[in-house]
Amino acid sequence: MRTPTLTDIIKDLRETSEALDATDVDFGDEENANVEVPTITSMTPTVTYYASPVTKTPYARIQWTWVAPVMHDEDGNVISPTDPDILDDVTFDPVVDYMFGTALNGATPTTFASTKGSTSVITQEHPLGSNVTGTVYAVLKSGIKGPAYSVEATVSKDTTAPNRPSTPTLTSSASIISVIWDGLDYLGNAQPSDYNNTVVYADASNPPTTPVGILTGRGVCAFHATAGSTIYVQLVSQDMSYNQSVGSTVVSIVSQSVLDDTGLADALANKAVIYTQTADPTTTLPVGTVKNGDWWFKTNATVTSQIDMIYKRVSGAWVTDTINAADVIAAQSIVSNNIAANAITANKILAGELAARLATTGELHADIINGGIINAAITISAALQTAAVGTRCTLDYSGFKMYVHNTVTGNDDIVINFDAVTGLASFFGNVVSNNLIANGVVTLNSPTNIMNPNTALILYSGIQPPSSGPIVTNKWDSVQLKNSDGSNASPTFVSRMSDGKFVGMSGIFQTVRYTVYNANGTWNRTITPSNFGPNRDYGFGPGLHLLVVIADYAYSIGVSGDDGTTNYYFDILATNLTTGATVVFYGPGGTKWKFPMSASPRLGTDGSNLILSFGTTIRMYSVSRTGETYTVTYTATKSNIMSNPDAIMRGTLDTGTDSFLMSSGSSNMRMCLYSTMVENTNGAIPQAASGTNIGLGYYSSVYWCAKSGGAVYFYNGVSLSTPTATRDFGITYYNTAPYESKMSPRTTATIKRLAKINLSASGWSPGVPDANVTQLRYYGGAVAGTVYAQGNNASGQIVLTSLATSGGTPPTSSSFPESAPAVIRNSDSSLIISGDGTVKVPPTKLRGFPIKWTGYLASSVSCSTNVYRSLKPSSRINYTGEWEPTWASGEDRFTIGYHCWVRIVWKVHFDNTSTAGNRLAAIYKNPASGTNTSSSEPAGRLVWAKSAPSSDYTACLAIWEGEVQATDTIMLVARTSSTTNAQHGISHTTVSITIERMLD
Repeated sequence: MRTPTLTDIIKDLRETSEALDATDVDFGDEENANVEVPTITSMTPTVTYYASPVTKTPYARIQWTWVAPVMHDEDGNVISPTDPDILDDVTFDPVVDYMFGTALNGATPTTFASTKGSTSVITQEHPLGSNVTGTVYAVLKSGIKGPAYSVEATVSKDTTAPNRPSTPTLTSSASIISVIWDGLDYLGNAQPSDYNNTVVYADASNPPTTPVGILTGRGVCAFHATAGSTIYVQLVSQDMSYNQSVGSTVVSIVSQSVLDDTGLADALANKAVIYTQTADPTTTLPVGTVKNGDWWFKTNATVTSQIDMIYKRVSGAWVTDTINAADVIAAQSIVSNNIAANAITANKILAGELAARLATTGELHADIINGGIINAAITISAALQTAAVGTRCTLDYSGFKMYVHNTVTGNDDIVINFDAVTGLASFFGNVVSNNLIANGVVTLNSPTNIMNPNTALILYSGIQPPSSGPIVTNKWDSVQLKNSDGSNASPTFVSRMSDGKFVGMSGIFQTVRYTVYNANGTWNRTITPSNFGPNRDYGFGPGLHLLVVIADYAYSIGVSGDDGTTNYYFDILATNLTTGATVVFYGPGGTKWKFPMSASPRLGTDGSNLILSFGTTIRMYSVSRTGETYTVTYTATKSNIMSNPDAIMRGTLDTGTDSFLMSSGSSNMRMCLYSTMVENTNGAIPQAASGTNIGLGYYSSVYWCAKSGGAVYFYNGVSLSTPTATRDFGITYYNTAPYESKMSPRTTATIKRLAKINLSASGWSPGVPDANVTQLRYYGGAVAGTVYAQGNNASGQIVLTSLATSGGTPPTSSSFPESAPAVIRNSDSSLIISGDGTVKVPPTKLRGFPIKWTGYLASSVSCSTNVYRSLKPSSRINYTGEWEPTWASGEDRFTIGYHCWVRIVWKVHFDNTSTAGNRLAAIYKNPASGTNTSSSEPAGRLVWAKSAPSSDYTACLAIWEGEVQATDTIMLVARTSSTTNAQHGISHTTVSITIERMLD
């Protein structure tokens, strides 16, 4: 009989209620004195393996089966569910349900679920390599629970791939290839018990890499292939853990077309044939080849593309056939583009209102043809022009001309004329060009040829060094964290797993997520914590806060309350990044974690243990974990150099000493020694980009820093001992022959610690400035002022992760082959200026040095007390040569205009009443402003000054001799310390400027 249910028992009791005395019925008294506790004594787990068809993740499935507990009646006899007198056992308290739960790796289940009376249950999605403990207990009708019985199931991690599949058989028809497989391995054995499927790869490469289908055993996979192409096929099997086998033997086949069908070929062979040739096919082809119904398009013997006659084979003879235009050719279906030259030979063509005569030559003559667009492969005409007169373009046998009509003179001036006879081009007007390269003769006919100021004519004499140094840029490698759909991710916090993946936290309330990103920033998977704990939104907004990853666990903080006075309480939650299970654990001794209300908690790690930062205090805790049980021990307290850092970690880093690395907001990553908690300012790492730091770390000898926009930057460049340093860089032209030029002017640049150094020469390409130049060679040094070879290439750009401390230095002269220098010479060779620096000149017409110029300020000038007064001449006394200084408009400073050696004599005459104060005449180079009338000394460089005593009022003289550049400016200044206005006037001044010699 079947086991009675609770409903059956109640029904029977109602039916026999009159015959039974209520005192005789007892379903267990209050003390359970007569109730037997149900005890399960055995349970068997059966483990099978499978994989998610969507995520391709391997899992274990376990069927747990146990034996129902043995129950006895009041006489001690075993109660059988098939006993017809079972209801007579008035003390019978049957088992009505079982409660079952699981846990990983020896832990005790925390939740149980009803099996609804079944003695078997199936659990799924167990991670491979983690043993599972199943626990079950029975429940009586009266609610009594039996003891729990547990069994651990071993879940192995399969790493054994299936055997190589057997070789498939291929067939082809009509561009379809069929792959036939017997479902066995290469030894003829059946597939293993955990076999999943076999992927078919096929394409034109050997071995193929394109998947075209999946077989789950013996079967056929068909796919399309281009007819006539050779297709290679290979099979790869995989098991439930997605372990892939070695590929099968590669086989190939040529994809057939529909014409490979022999029946179709026979049918086509009996169809009518069209022969296009000049000779009669019956005389040129084997006898019997030509059949009745065939066509012969007889072609012209001279023009083989022209058809002269059309014949049809009827009763063994060729019959001339014609085309009835009225029945066959539709109106307007013959257009000019489809009519070949000389194809229509008619004296007149009438089409609507068009009437044009055709000459016997086949040419169409017309005075004017008007058309929006005339498209022709070749146009032959005596002349083409855009207009008859005025502004126009003409093209005829004499050449191409462009005319501009002069409205003043009424003439049509030729602007550009390309002469077809001489090959010369004439330009009447201005020609403006950014670059003008003339490989032939250049003749300047105008007597007023001008080279504007600041231009130069350079005579090329061979390979000269680059005119400017390289562009130096600090750069960092980076990845952008991505969502599963490929869009940019912006997590709230970022940490890094021990296997190199990144982990980000985002979301609020029950939507908090941990996202795992691959090392290249792409999405890997998303984990939802299974438990948030109580009151996780207190004080800091909803959700969890901060993120540290140790191994495969994410640690976060959730505030849970306060003591109403000085402290907040919070929980630390550890989330398994594989299962999503979250465990709340407490501080040392199981006490609640707490922190002052005046500070915010920050979470860090040394890779194994936790670091808590509260304002200016850092506390270290060692953390050990057994299963999901945590033991926390306080170890030390330190003073924090950075209040409330957003990210903090501890390690030896690249300094080799125990240190803290931390950051706050958008500041640099700062470092301090653990032993002294003194900041190592030389260890600071600059910001790679703007934005708030939301995570940092040190992994595989590389620092990294995550930004609020989801970008992670890597610091793996130049290892400086300071945050920044000034270094010199240069470039040379290079050829692997090897040839090399002198080095360019140096570029002095600031480089940053652990940044990669990008050196580039903007706009450079091989062959510039000479065909012998194929590469650039870059120089730089680990010490300012020193440069060593750093590498060469043809791209014009290299990236350095370190700077050489020794090695090749740039050459002092060019090793490129010498060439004849360019020259400028007179037509009679009396003057020759060569690019190699030599000059041959006639014995006369030389302007000698020195060149002198003298200026004079005739009127008196007031000079206030203790004021530096800039002055300039109002007139010129005399000069030699054709030079005089250039005074800036409205300013008291002048430019020599040459790179030369100059001598300046500056004389200031004071009024004869000016005897009460000292006087000064001074010369300043490159002053910051154009005039000066203040008590402050001009901001430029003082090159010479002379003071005169109060007793000497006749003159104050300053004489300076030195080098000036073409753009250097000079200011002449006078000053007196007299306190009486009547005693500090300037009667007049003179300045003498002498260019002694020109400098290179």
